[in-house]
Amino acid sequence: MDVPLRVTIQQRDYGLRVKAGAETDTQALVRALDERISAFRHAFPMQPELTAVVMTALALAEEVQQARALVREAQAQLTEAPPAANDDGLAEALLDLDDALYDALYGDDELDDDG
Repeated sequence: MDVPLRVTIQQRDYGLRVKAGAETDTQALVRALDERISAFRHAFPMQPELTAVVMTALALAEEVQQARALVREAQAQLTEAPPAANDDGLAEALLDLDDALYDALYGDDELDDDG
């Protein structure tokens, strides 16, 4: 069941309908989007707000495209040569894939293992 949710992006309120239980995730996405738009506007203060929104959307679309390409590549590698269940390199390969996906989605600001 969908539930109403009010969010704010660039000081403008929007009413959304989201799946029940997805409110927190949606609010986190809205915050991340708002931060990305604000970063663009800070870097290019003379650009109109609409340009900032469109350029941010294009940057996010590119990141999604890169992440999907990584997933397709990983799927192809697993299909070509599925690892043995006891393969010691499997865990390392999966961690490398996780790091690559994180970088593609969020950039290179991943926290190191120490936090």
